[in-house]
Amino acid sequence: MARASIADRRRRARADRCGGPAGDGGGDGGDAAPAAGDAAAGRLPWLGRLPGDIVVERGPVTVYFPIATSIIVSVALTLLFWIFRR
Repeated sequence: MARASIADRRRRARADRCGGPAGDGGGDGGDAAPAAGDAAAGRLPWLGRLPGDIVVERGPVTVYFPIATSIIVSVALTLLFWIFRR
């Protein structure tokens, strides 16, 4: 029997950690977070427009850094998970 190459062993190890074939993604909810953010933005118009959020507009390019919004969402989710974990 031939020995597996280092790349094959790494690929198998990654598949074991991810719960599926390498590169599959395993349905980890990566699409759910942006969808939830879009839904919340429609219901909470102030979300994403807080004083600590940075918006840089230069000509046709707009770059947005939602720092204050990220902190508030992080604290809210942390409290929510803490409550449900108890």
